[in-house]
Amino acid sequence: MTDRDVERLTSTHTEMIEGRVVVADPLLEQLRRARYSSVGYGGARGAAGGSVLNTKAFDLYEEIDGTTRAWLDHYRRDHRGDLADAIVRLAGILRAEVAGDRLDPDDPRTGMFGVMVYRIENLLDPPHEKELTFPCPDCGERYHEETTVEKRGGREVEVMTRQAALRIPVRPGRALVAECHCCGKLWATRDELIELAESAGERVDYAELVVALAAGNGKG
Repeated sequence: MTDRDVERLTSTHTEMIEGRVVVADPLLEQLRRARYSSVGYGGARGAAGGSVLNTKAFDLYEEIDGTTRAWLDHYRRDHRGDLADAIVRLAGILRAEVAGDRLDPDDPRTGMFGVMVYRIENLLDPPHEKELTFPCPDCGERYHEETTVEKRGGREVEVMTRQAALRIPVRPGRALVAECHCCGKLWATRDELIELAESAGERVDYAELVVALAAGNGKG
């Protein structure tokens, strides 16, 4: 868990974009606004008032909200009020738990805010993805299929796309995170990424993996 993840989720902060320092709104606020806009994927026109509902943004916001408040309730703390305030409270609790040796620093709870940042960024600003063509070591799936509806020739048709289940979003200045799009498993740390690569039967040097992905050789 890093203070930077919590800051980016809940506060106005600075970002380095194309070599320039810019001021950015909290990621939670950006996601909240995206629920009723065309930002990202999954937009569908609603019935009331002609507003546009971005279903993926809506679902992600609700998931983050529910997870945060559920953990606050687990620790018997107030889970009401603004979501950003709730995340700050939860982060403080987890820091205290780690400091008091009641929570392992590597427990998934300590990484939840980094995962939130990762998922929001990928929704609002989809990165270029590198596909890994070996099966997911967790669920065994090699490919992920998705069906969408598109308008062609004045009529709606179903279009099925097939991609590798395992993909690594690549964005300059961001850490590498691999994700299985079938089971949702994430590999976020250096050791986890090496373990994932080794599951394909090859020993992989992490530095070489970073260079290969940056150069566009992420398949295989």
